[in-house]
Amino acid sequence: MISRIFMPAILALSLIPICATQAGAAKIPWQPNWNSAVTQGQRSHRLILVDFYTDWCGWCKKMDADVYPNPAVAQAMTQYVPLRLNAEQNGAALARRYKVHGYPTIMVLDESGNVVDRFAGYMKPADFAEWLGDTVHNHAAASKERPTTQMSRIHETTKFIPSHQGDPIEAAPTLALAQKYLDRGDVVGAGRIAVKVAHNGGSIPAAFYGKLGDAALQDKKLDAAWGWRQMEIKSAKSPDEKAYAQLQSARVELTLGSITQATTHLKSLTQNDTTSDTIKSQAQALLDEIDAPEAKNVR
Repeated sequence: MISRIFMPAILALSLIPICATQAGAAKIPWQPNWNSAVTQGQRSHRLILVDFYTDWCGWCKKMDADVYPNPAVAQAMTQYVPLRLNAEQNGAALARRYKVHGYPTIMVLDESGNVVDRFAGYMKPADFAEWLGDTVHNHAAASKERPTTQMSRIHETTKFIPSHQGDPIEAAPTLALAQKYLDRGDVVGAGRIAVKVAHNGGSIPAAFYGKLGDAALQDKKLDAAWGWRQMEIKSAKSPDEKAYAQLQSARVELTLGSITQATTHLKSLTQNDTTSDTIKSQAQALLDEIDAPEAKNVR
């Protein structure tokens, strides 16, 4: 008799964790579609965060289960207009437009649809909340000042790759070893080594970061390609070396769909007295392509 009396209460208590999880996830007001997100972004002057996912993506499900219900993440997301799109269904056209090839891909756009930042893969809740805050802060700072090309992270290539005991990358990272990995087509391994060499106080030539950028672009790892170009810019020793890296970075930005950012960087190259005539000519050619009628129609 007692068990029957208390059974409803026990059943109700057993559902509390489920309800709490669902309530946590519900704190993020996902927009129903792209047009709604753009409208909200323009009205509130907030950045738009797009989560491209697929039904079969395991890491996407882990983001849903572990990351989005997190209170710190939900709080950080209030600075954005959030939108989730199935890259194979209602988000297929936008996934093609922004060259999305891996899932999940988290993309931050301004109210005009230009890419502010992006990464592919899974982030732990604390890292994701930090990234959300950093992205808003960096964008606000860049809006007040002249946009810069300083890189904050290279998400796809280094941060989330596990290390293993006995791994030569962990034991003795050198530039020569990085080149060996790159020669055999292991761009991820070469990138890990380069980052470790730099973290250990070693020097990585700008040209090597450029090689990593070229290889990543060839593999259609656009986020990584952009990140390596920023490292190339930071490591450049001469004005010509830096200008070349900035030109290649702008090319990647155009591929990513960040037209405004690319245009700003290309104009800077054409107006800089230290830029060589060859780089100026190439930068101007890209600007002419952006201003061409057919390019405007695409945008």
